[in-house]
Amino acid sequence: MLRIASPQPEVFLRETWLALAVAAAMDSTDAFTLLSPGIKAWPVFADPDFDNDETPALSLAYLLTLQTGGTVVPDGNDALRLPLEVVKNLVSVRRGGLAGVGGRTQRLVEFDGTEPVAAALREHGDYVSAFKHVVVSMMRRVEVGAIARNIDEDLTAIGKSDLIDFLRELHSNGYAYARAAGAVRVLKFRKNLEAKDQALERATGFPLLRDYIAGQRQDRLNLIEASVSDFGPGILEGFRASEVGRGYDDWADDRLMDKLLHEQLSSNADDPNAGRGTVIAIGAARRIEGFVTLRTGRHWYVLDGSRHDAERMVPVPGEHPPVKGTHWTIIYPDALQS
Repeated sequence: MLRIASPQPEVFLRETWLALAVAAAMDSTDAFTLLSPGIKAWPVFADPDFDNDETPALSLAYLLTLQTGGTVVPDGNDALRLPLEVVKNLVSVRRGGLAGVGGRTQRLVEFDGTEPVAAALREHGDYVSAFKHVVVSMMRRVEVGAIARNIDEDLTAIGKSDLIDFLRELHSNGYAYARAAGAVRVLKFRKNLEAKDQALERATGFPLLRDYIAGQRQDRLNLIEASVSDFGPGILEGFRASEVGRGYDDWADDRLMDKLLHEQLSSNADDPNAGRGTVIAIGAARRIEGFVTLRTGRHWYVLDGSRHDAERMVPVPGEHPPVKGTHWTIIYPDALQS
């Protein structure tokens, strides 16, 4: 049983941090109940066009609980609990997997490869075009003045093509690693629009991110936070379980992670392009001067793309608790797309 305090502190990456904490707790127990006193109940009782950034039915923590067959008790009231299939239908079928209709947050949720969202991204065999359409649609809704600044389906906006490349490569990797486990995958955009001193205060607990924000040239920031999360086996665990990965049994975890991130190494030996995804994504993040964080297993890597000498992701010092799955986040200045 895990009790989630409310309200959550207003910090960057707050939803991801909470989900990582839940994932770590779930691996140590067979029966899991998530209690969330003070957080709103499932939105089945609300207007389907709600725009509430705190909706628990779409938070990573709630989705992760459902993935493992656990129990979610919103508001600490067992009477409000909904069956898993009802929630799946609400999130992935009735809403088409997309949530958030205003300029604050957008999420694309996939429970497994058979859900309509995953299928839609692969219809007609044109995954690249379909994914681009979905991401641009999400960007239009979350960004200030998107329509006025011609954020549409062309790729003329500076940096937008690179951002789509970053997200597409990581989403594709997450699909490949997580689909066998029927794991939840989430693509999310969130806006952080505030004065620079406020952003610095919110990033106090993450010094590397605070340094990135301090280097921004504007006094009032419009930072977009985009993330690709899956709760599958994780990068290292998924690779070591493959036929190719067994050839690296004698490699230390840190050395192997570095190779997986920065060289063309993949568990799919039959695809000559396999393993290029993370390399392409990291290069795209550097071009838009984004701040990237990766959590998988016990590993935590960051890249400050605003530093022109930063060519590789580097590990965050210290020991880190294990997390379930793979979680990529990029924070980038919206000014790059104006």
